[in-house]
Amino acid sequence: TADFDTLASAIGLAKLWSLGLYDEVHDDDDNSIVNGPLPTYVVLPRGAHPDVQRFLSLHKHLFPIRSMKSLPGFSDSELKKAKNNNDSGDPNEGLQRVGLVDAQRRDRLGPADVLLPHAKLGVTIVDHHVDAESDIPEANNYIVENVGSVSTMIA
Repeated sequence: TADFDTLASAIGLAKLWSLGLYDEVHDDDDNSIVNGPLPTYVVLPRGAHPDVQRFLSLHKHLFPIRSMKSLPGFSDSELKKAKNNNDSGDPNEGLQRVGLVDAQRRDRLGPADVLLPHAKLGVTIVDHHVDAESDIPEANNYIVENVGSVSTMIA
């Protein structure tokens, strides 16, 4: 579940990405990739620590937090329709990138692992657990440092 470091890191990364600030460079010839500011949301797929839940009950309206099912193209019915049609395409053509903070193992993602293969620009992992190894092949951008918190890295 999300602790305050996870929450602060996710919101900070979303803020940077919503301003068009990314850590990687891509070929300008690819018209399917959007460079620059994008609508960016924070999803807490495995819930939040009770203290974080209390905080969010008062302040959630200040942050770009959404449920996974509220993301365009990722409702239960849209995912089911794509699966039944054996559709290998993206249920959400607009999903550009996925950022994972304070986690780099698939078993820590819960239901959000369904988002990973749909990110056109891949997956960025930002973590401070240097002794962990990622098992997420979709990850193409790793930012892992030996610091006390991920929010320190984002700041």
